[in-house]
Amino acid sequence: MREKILEILTIARDNGISKETVYKKLGYTNLSYEDFEEVFDDMENSHQIYRTGKNSFTKNPFYEGIVTVTKKGDILVKCDEGTINITRDDFSCVSGDKVIVRITDFNEKKGTIKSVVDRKKIVAEVKTIKNKRYAITKDGTYYKIDLKPNIVDGAIIGIKIDKNRKNKEPIAIFDKFIGHINDPIENTDKEILYENGFDYEWPKEVLEEVKQLPSEVLPEDLKGRKDLRNEVIFTIDGDDTKDIDDAISISKKENGNYILGVHIADVTHYVKEGSEIDKEATARGTSVYMHRIVNPMHPIELANGICSLNPEKDRLAMSCEIEISPAGKVIDFDIFESVIHSRKQMTYKNVNKILEENIIPEGYEPYEETLKEMQNLAEILRKSRIKRGYQDFDLPEVKIVTDENYVPIEIKAREQGLGEKLIEMFMLAANEVVGTYIYSLGLAATYRDHDIPDETKLKKVISIAKNYGEKTEIKGKVGSSKFVQDLLKELKNSERKEVLTNLVLRSMAKATYEAYNIGHFGIGVDKQRGEAYVHFTSPIRRRPDCEIHRILKEIIHGHTEELYSEKQKEKIVEIAKHSSIQEQNADKCERESNKEKMAEYMQQFIDEEFEGMIFGFTTSGMFIQLSNLVEGRVAYSTMDDYYNYDEENELLIGEKNKKIYRLGDKVVIKVVKSDSKLKENDIEIVKPKVRKLV
Repeated sequence: MREKILEILTIARDNGISKETVYKKLGYTNLSYEDFEEVFDDMENSHQIYRTGKNSFTKNPFYEGIVTVTKKGDILVKCDEGTINITRDDFSCVSGDKVIVRITDFNEKKGTIKSVVDRKKIVAEVKTIKNKRYAITKDGTYYKIDLKPNIVDGAIIGIKIDKNRKNKEPIAIFDKFIGHINDPIENTDKEILYENGFDYEWPKEVLEEVKQLPSEVLPEDLKGRKDLRNEVIFTIDGDDTKDIDDAISISKKENGNYILGVHIADVTHYVKEGSEIDKEATARGTSVYMHRIVNPMHPIELANGICSLNPEKDRLAMSCEIEISPAGKVIDFDIFESVIHSRKQMTYKNVNKILEENIIPEGYEPYEETLKEMQNLAEILRKSRIKRGYQDFDLPEVKIVTDENYVPIEIKAREQGLGEKLIEMFMLAANEVVGTYIYSLGLAATYRDHDIPDETKLKKVISIAKNYGEKTEIKGKVGSSKFVQDLLKELKNSERKEVLTNLVLRSMAKATYEAYNIGHFGIGVDKQRGEAYVHFTSPIRRRPDCEIHRILKEIIHGHTEELYSEKQKEKIVEIAKHSSIQEQNADKCERESNKEKMAEYMQQFIDEEFEGMIFGFTTSGMFIQLSNLVEGRVAYSTMDDYYNYDEENELLIGEKNKKIYRLGDKVVIKVVKSDSKLKENDIEIVKPKVRKLV
């Protein structure tokens, strides 16, 4: 009914119509006016419907979005309703500004900017020219700025651009002091964090609360908890991990069923809802991991200290014990508050030696059989999940190795061994069990949703693959989990596997946090089977996980009434929406940090030639990926002909020589310029002459 109401109001958008007219246009014979009015009023209260008069309504035309200014000067605002085209006369913003837009035409996606919510944060360097102060951005734009005398030339500052019509020219407004061009090297990561909306300093109120927290588990904290300190529990993480969220255990019943224990740091025992620490964690939404600094969601006294499941330390946990059959079916589960004592902080590197090479590193001898039993269960879970629709894209991720001064010394593909896959399967199992349990109770929660893929985009990928000569005769419903699995299998043996698999990945929906459950396509969690998925296993690093812990505690202690309230649902909606945004911002920070390091690394190879693979096209250039996963851009203007980009078929065609470039084609390139400040590698195509990267 709600969608139909919005459809009626969209059609009647210009003048607005009465509530009674909407009811009549619905045409439902079995719907009373009172029932309709209840739904209609709820939609108005939740701002889906906009009142234009005493009894006149339209679909709400006001949306919050982010401004993008294209190279052609077109102004777009990306919001929940889609991308809205803005009339240029109304423009008083720069790319990145958060604005309220009023949609004037829903069908044509047109609108106007009504107000600015927040200006885009920009990093600039201070310079004085003829006694006037300027803020110079990375792209070389000069803005006048008013500054106090203590902000000296060379200072790196955060600014916001005021492009209000009242001003004859745009001016910069000082927002934050970041550092100085001669300051320590972590400035670059701070700049990236600032531009993407993350604060890297703690408010004094947070620091005051941290001082009140204990450094060890107190006797009174153990009340009502299950004592697991005598159980064989340990952690497996990367070599340099300091914030340890999860620990694991395993046992086997006489009937052959496994008991998998997933024990997660009980952050919310120390971080109370509404506290200053909690408010700051909610604002950050997630930790951000960069090359020079880690920007944690919680202060390090929590993240690396009392909450981290450090070895040989008593720690409070939320435990999920799952009974699993030899066929991978969940038979039973229990979720409870616990106290644990991790026996060892294992590393993926050493666990992989045991599982892959049968080499037992020193200190791991007591755990060899336990790890092999865990590997057996992980493989059972993996096979079961694949049957249920798990999608394995198997695309390489970049790993950048730096020295003690954060100078990049090696770039390569990150290896994922059996240890990493083991932990992945165990965490997926716990997250699904917890999510399905909460969903079975009819509760709103920060569900991790992943919708089915876009069939149109997927069909386009298949068409491109066929045009490239790939055999992609996949049977079944396009977009079903089996269809995508079979497609990925066929592409595994292709010379263009990486680029075509990447296209398939791009046809997938983005996973987001929502207050309702639609399932998770990518990992085979199906709402139709009553399944749901949440993030439960990383409360140190992710805000949604903390919310799941709080919900579980209310259930455990029998305080469920409030969980069904409208106030709770509204809170969950806000947390889910903000966490999704912050997750995207964190991903952008990490990508930009990687790009900066890649450009810094490639500076030693200026004028050197390498073989690369065409990985993507744009209207102005194509991207080449080298064997170490570093990407560079070839501008079409540097090539031997005028080339036209056929976006529909992903082809680049020379106008005179008719030469065709396709995704996955191997080319030899020369590194022309690498700019770590702009995070770019400019390259050109040359005649074959390959030199291997070192």
